[in-house]
Amino acid sequence: MIGHGKCPKCQDTVIRCDLDQIIVGNKGIGPFFHGVSMCCPRCGTVLGVSVDPSSLVADIVDQVAKRIQGRTR
Repeated sequence: MIGHGKCPKCQDTVIRCDLDQIIVGNKGIGPFFHGVSMCCPRCGTVLGVSVDPSSLVADIVDQVAKRIQGRTR
């Protein structure tokens, strides 16, 4: 069986989490990315934050396509 952690705030065992869409980045690193925050379903405490992989792939594909189009014209 897979082990489960506990929420640091409410101490409930976390077997699933709620995902909320957020923006990840800051003025120092440049562009902002679409991300997700993983929250405790019981109390809403943020357990972690990550860049949304599907949005990141879409952004990369879009940037590559724009560069290819710019070079071929």
